[in-house]
Amino acid sequence: MKGQWFKRAAGAALAAILAVSTAACGQTGETGSTGASAQASQPAVEKPADPMAKYDPPITISSIFVVDDTIKYRDGESYENNAWTRAYEEELGIRIEYKWTVPQVQASDKINVLIATNDLPDLMNVDMKQLQRLVDAKEESITPLDSVYESYATDLTKEIRPIDDIAFKSANFNGQLMALPHNATTGLDRVPVLWIRQDWLDALGLERPETVDELTAVAEAFVKSDPDGNGRDDTFGIGLTKEILSTFAGADGLFFAYGAYPGSWIEAEDGSLAYGSVQPEMKEALLKLQEFYQNGLLDPEFGTKDSGKVAEYTSAGRIGIEMGMMWNPSWPLNSSRDNDENADWVACPLASADGEAVVSVVDIPVSNYVVVNKRCEHPEAVVKMLNLFYEKVFGENAEPQTYWETSDGIQAFKYAPIMSEKLYQNLDTHRDCLAAIEAGDASALSPIEMSYYEKIMNARGGSVLSADWCMDAIYGEAGAFTVLEKCEEEQTYRYNAFYGAPTDTMATKGSNIVANAGQLSKLENEVFTKIIMGASIDTFDAFVEDWNRLGGEQITAEVNEWAASVQ
Repeated sequence: MKGQWFKRAAGAALAAILAVSTAACGQTGETGSTGASAQASQPAVEKPADPMAKYDPPITISSIFVVDDTIKYRDGESYENNAWTRAYEEELGIRIEYKWTVPQVQASDKINVLIATNDLPDLMNVDMKQLQRLVDAKEESITPLDSVYESYATDLTKEIRPIDDIAFKSANFNGQLMALPHNATTGLDRVPVLWIRQDWLDALGLERPETVDELTAVAEAFVKSDPDGNGRDDTFGIGLTKEILSTFAGADGLFFAYGAYPGSWIEAEDGSLAYGSVQPEMKEALLKLQEFYQNGLLDPEFGTKDSGKVAEYTSAGRIGIEMGMMWNPSWPLNSSRDNDENADWVACPLASADGEAVVSVVDIPVSNYVVVNKRCEHPEAVVKMLNLFYEKVFGENAEPQTYWETSDGIQAFKYAPIMSEKLYQNLDTHRDCLAAIEAGDASALSPIEMSYYEKIMNARGGSVLSADWCMDAIYGEAGAFTVLEKCEEEQTYRYNAFYGAPTDTMATKGSNIVANAGQLSKLENEVFTKIIMGASIDTFDAFVEDWNRLGGEQITAEVNEWAASVQ
């Protein structure tokens, strides 16, 4: 299946996870009485002479504010008064009026109530499941955005967020754009890399592993040869969480090495979509993890440790190999550096099982969607606010230290009701910073890039600050994006073939498409854990039968029905 699928699959061209806030705009009028908004015809919107023209008189945008525990404010500022609220009013004539706030842990439930009662604010941030509910509503709830985006998006906005990319495709229903996707950069940022302690490799005279066999040998040396030189038998080779699939200390990268894609939907030989977790390629990968466990290369208690607990072991200098994301230096690898300034984690390509480059499968880079209530008198306001975001962060006169992140680490972007990152933002930062280093001239760097460049140069100059090391480990010469740049050049990543809302059976039975919740997800994780810890591989075949019988067969039918609807 591996070869057939990747011959058929289209190449991917497209993390920091940003905070979510929701908003409402304009005045309210009568609610439409019939028809789904996804099927409603859109009136033509005349292209304005100036898409950034200031409203005069000003309009008021009411909103709800999602309280993120990580949000910090400058002295004298608040969610009601900050750089973004002032910019909206001063430059666009849009006044932000927050009606209420909600803690992040309660936001989803609150929004679900609003949807159920059709008591929507005019602009709102929703997840894919909620977007589907709004599109399927008997009464028209939200308005299509094709026309306002085409008419009001500036050239800069359209350059940064082309309407034909996969993120916008995921928000298209029945041929209409029903929301604006809130993107991380591209799927490239979600490709796993192999993080390894270079200082341990150096201490033992070892090279960076390129194959699974070499990875096995390095992990064994990290366990048995005292790589930290403390004279104690207290190190593990490979970190693994009890979730097995994870953005930190997961086994995703090892599965990919064997052409196995758990938790993702892939194209089968007959062109239909199949769930990766129940394909035969899983067996070889599970047997390799079983071998790791039996030989003591994994923590013998991995089945009880979540990513937080593995992070504690990493911080304490007990783990030398992790599979995770490009951002792992910012957590938890930085804590390892805080405790030991000699802890030098470097990014490597995923180890190959067959000598070929490992192909990864990732989810589309969309965290949520901004929808516009059908009653909103100024739906174009959402596009104008997005325009302003890009101008302030990426434009010729950008002020990222005011509107993105301050020099003292205050993340001002979290105040913005609508925002999105730039395509290839992180890869471009890596390339531009290295070009500046090579040329000895940083004058062409953007303000955001300059802040990263300075930290990289500090690290190269001998700084032991974990913040400087972190930027070097992500964007520097030996950083994660050196690995990911090659993935982009060779197109060794693909998108999960299913990017719709959870199907009816997914919602009731569960699947890894729904954040490790539900009967089937629980079954999957339990069986995989048992096999890794020594159960017969025949257990996998029984699992496949149970998965299909308990709802997997129906989920597969629903996924393929969705696939047919979006072709």
